[in-house]
Amino acid sequence: SGDTLTDRPVMQQLLRDVEAKLWEGVFVVEVERLARGNTKDQGIVSDCFKYSGTKIITPAKVYDPENEFDEEYFEFGLFMSRREFKTINRRLQRGRLASVEEGKFVSGTAPYGYRRIRLQDEKGYTLAVNEKEADVIRMIFDWYCNGILLEDGTYKKLGADGIARRLDELGIPPRTSDRWPIRDMLSNPAYCGDVRFGYRASKKTVYGGTVTHSRHTNENCQQNPGLHPAIVSRSLFHKAQDQKTENRKYTVPSSSAL
Repeated sequence: SGDTLTDRPVMQQLLRDVEAKLWEGVFVVEVERLARGNTKDQGIVSDCFKYSGTKIITPAKVYDPENEFDEEYFEFGLFMSRREFKTINRRLQRGRLASVEEGKFVSGTAPYGYRRIRLQDEKGYTLAVNEKEADVIRMIFDWYCNGILLEDGTYKKLGADGIARRLDELGIPPRTSDRWPIRDMLSNPAYCGDVRFGYRASKKTVYGGTVTHSRHTNENCQQNPGLHPAIVSRSLFHKAQDQKTENRKYTVPSSSAL
């Protein structure tokens, strides 16, 4: 599955086999399953079958791309598959957006400090607190906003890198990666009880004729109160955001000459 051929390695291998004329025909449930990409992808699939003379075999019909009428019907099927893909995708996105508005958690992986659980008597998921990890989250926000107590009785605030080093020194490992994503964690509204949708939006760009996907932060994404309990207070969370903004004002770019 995938939006484009570049996202479908198995389909790419199939097209290489078809180009090499390894098969007399390809079995598929329906022609729409062959390509759901843009017009360029549809043209690649159509030309590959046409010039190799490979037939497309479905339960309803056998398509011969060398036959003019079958070729037209095949190309029309690919065009309709793209429309179907977009329609399904819009419905899914609307459904996810509606779930966020209801306070449900729509991401696949729960953030550190939580575990994802299915809602009872209704569709969707929410978050439950993992108390052991939640204590770490509370320490992170406390160290960042209030600081750690020194021997002389004063407090020293820690930045994101300092917090990551201190957690490593205490032998507390992150859940999945090798490094603590402290900045991302401090910005995650899930910790004050909110849910969001579309924060890491995917953007397509073309470079050298190849379509690539990149992720960009969207500060204006959908955000609503969640059904899950908060780990830190809303006031502490906003204090961390204000401090991050303040810290950025005094950040010196690494490329600046001293």
